[in-house]
Amino acid sequence: MKYPCNIILDLLPLYHDRVCSQESADAVKEHLNECKSCQAYYENLQTSYSLPMEHSIREEEMQKAASLKAIKKKLFCRRILTAVLSVVIVISLTFAALLYMKNTKILIEYQDNIQVFQKDGDIIARLSGNTYQQANSILVTLNKNGQTENIMYFKFFTTLWEDKIASDSKTFSEYVLAYKEKGAEEIDQIYYFTGDFNGLENLSAEELIKETIGSVQLWSK
Repeated sequence: MKYPCNIILDLLPLYHDRVCSQESADAVKEHLNECKSCQAYYENLQTSYSLPMEHSIREEEMQKAASLKAIKKKLFCRRILTAVLSVVIVISLTFAALLYMKNTKILIEYQDNIQVFQKDGDIIARLSGNTYQQANSILVTLNKNGQTENIMYFKFFTTLWEDKIASDSKTFSEYVLAYKEKGAEEIDQIYYFTGDFNGLENLSAEELIKETIGSVQLWSK
């Protein structure tokens, strides 16, 4: 059975999408073999259908490429941020450690590293192998058998930095324990004592000996 072109044209979209019946498909196919006009129309129809599909595929590919590029950029930025944060953390920890070592005071123990001598009337203590950051001293006056005896106790402090990093066998520092014009000649004995100085001046001779066990005599008149 022959169908007019207007019916075939109405069926072409269904034929293209393969949703028409087999009978209609056979009729359209037969008509297209014979009708050049409908055949040309169908070819244009196929082209118009394929263009949006190709465009859609291209768009999808571009979107995927853009997404991949964005992900790579994020990963790169994240790596840069991680690297910067790592550097900042390392610098901060180093600075904090440096501050801690610079501000932490430690007591210097006597290890044959301290000498006391008199020069031009001044009494001087010399610390070898280190640099003191603080010196504490106390003068204790004792009365023994009606005689007065002046005993000085002193100790040095340094920082953790000086002790662990900056110390050197060639390094030394000096501290004036007593100046000539301020009573250096009145001092009879000098001890290096790392204990507590509080209340030493109020002790008797016997109590002072017990309290300062471990002190080292470094100078006597």
